[in-house]
Amino acid sequence: MNRRRTTDPVRHRREVQQARSLLFVATTRARDSLDIFWHGTPSPFLAPLMTAGR
Repeated sequence: MNRRRTTDPVRHRREVQQARSLLFVATTRARDSLDIFWHGTPSPFLAPLMTAGR
């Protein structure tokens, strides 16, 4: 296993931003409604959405 790969903070931030961007694009493409499902623990990016409707 490449130790630098798991401890490089710049790469980690870039990968987190890439995941956040992918979720943003997916949600903004929805026209009439949006249903989000997950298995296991939901993405931390969903936390604001899960509390917004309450």
